Amino acid sequence: LRIIDTTTGASTLVGAFPSGAEVDSFAFATGGGADVPWLSEDPVSGTVPAMDDLVVDVTFDPTGAGLGQPGDYLAELKVKHDTPYAYANIPVTLHLLAPADYGTFNGTVTGLEACDVNPMPLEGATVNFYDDLGVLVASATTLADGSYTWALEAGTYDIEVLAAGYIDQMVEDVVLEALATVTTDFDLRLDAPCLSVDPTSLEQWLMPDTTGDQTLTLVNSGAGEAVFEIVEMAVAGILWDVEMVVDDGTAEDSIGLSAGGQFIWLNRFTPDPDAFPFTVDEVQVIFNTTVGATDQFQVVIYSDTDGDGDPGTGAVYLGGETFTVQYNDMLTFNVFTLTEPVQVEGPGDVLIGLVNRSGASGYSDYPAAIDQSASQQRSWIGTYAAGNPPAEPPLPADSLWGRIDDFGFAGNWTLRAYGSSAAGDIVWLSEDPVSGTVAGDSELDVTVTFDATGLALGDYFANLRVKNPPAPAINVPVTLHVVETITRQIWLPIIMR
Repeated sequence: LRIIDTTTGASTLVGAFPSGAEVDSFAFATGGGADVPWLSEDPVSGTVPAMDDLVVDVTFDPTGAGLGQPGDYLAELKVKHDTPYAYANIPVTLHLLAPADYGTFNGTVTGLEACDVNPMPLEGATVNFYDDLGVLVASATTLADGSYTWALEAGTYDIEVLAAGYIDQMVEDVVLEALATVTTDFDLRLDAPCLSVDPTSLEQWLMPDTTGDQTLTLVNSGAGEAVFEIVEMAVAGILWDVEMVVDDGTAEDSIGLSAGGQFIWLNRFTPDPDAFPFTVDEVQVIFNTTVGATDQFQVVIYSDTDGDGDPGTGAVYLGGETFTVQYNDMLTFNVFTLTEPVQVEGPGDVLIGLVNRSGASGYSDYPAAIDQSASQQRSWIGTYAAGNPPAEPPLPADSLWGRIDDFGFAGNWTLRAYGSSAAGDIVWLSEDPVSGTVAGDSELDVTVTFDATGLALGDYFANLRVKNPPAPAINVPVTLHVVETITRQIWLPIIMR
């Protein structure tokens, strides 16, 4: 049995009847799958008499199907029949050639992260082509690798790229010649701010009962608008505003996976609602002697505001950092100070956890030290089906998960955290403005006023915290020196005869 193209005379063998077989006739029907708009057959069903053939006209029609782009279009013809034999589908290829007066645009679209870093291929971006009259003539969509390609009649075009969450970009007056290929790549900027400060610290000398001004410039190098707030803070670590502690300071036991491996353990803390918002600045933890002196541990911090007391529902990952062991004597708290304090808006629970990133099969590190004096029912443990916890471990863990008490270890992880709230006023310091917006790719000057009125001689310290959620807050150290006299040196030019 063959299907014959009546235009070219070419035929495709579907199959041969076995030797000696007697067939009066058989019925057939083509198709059976999804419709191919550029392909049609006539007839699509019928009967083939015994020892005879039937011609099926196969029509290729790219215009009627709306195919406007050159390339190879693939399909298959399936012939369904009532014989006991199996025949493979018939491959069909349409080679659609570009007209002689066409050229091709191509390129790659990447998406940048905040602060215009880490370009990655952007899938699903829309690439629009406008003619010299500003009329939209075609649109393409980028593939998984960020690439696009489109053939158009030779001419001059504007190319526009759009993607949700990114700033639109357009390149104008791109000339496309016949049979030529023009490559135009795009780096789309994330519609997000990138806030920094200049200078990164402030220092002022004043005599008693005098004032002085300095300028703190907020620089937004990102594409999106930055909404900021400036709050005055006492120097972090001198007097903590928020203490998150459930243990009694001593560890009686230490827990891990008997076969070795990484896992997560965390404590659930519920700070006073009036303490929010605040930043987690420091995490403290005790480690057993079985922990290696160079082992790595990832601090993970979550917010959980649903009020149900279950870290497995509603937890949102906020951030963290990886640290190396400082002490492994089962007595001394390791003090991990976060390079970028993690801001918690709240109110609700704050979850502070650790992942033993040096954990491995066969390594029994038993890193999770536990205070077993009086359980507060606030300590959880979890493992993940994929093995090592992800870089941002989701809660609940999808393999083992539960309160440590439920596994026969009633107690509290010797895992603490300390933070600084936005409450308080530094009497010798003021700022104008204290809140506002900085447009993308622009700057805003903040006047910082130092006031030594009523202050004794000496040095005064504070921080200005520039908040721009969800980005980490920026801490600007501020120092005021109140001195009895200020010596000014004046340099005069040397005059020689």
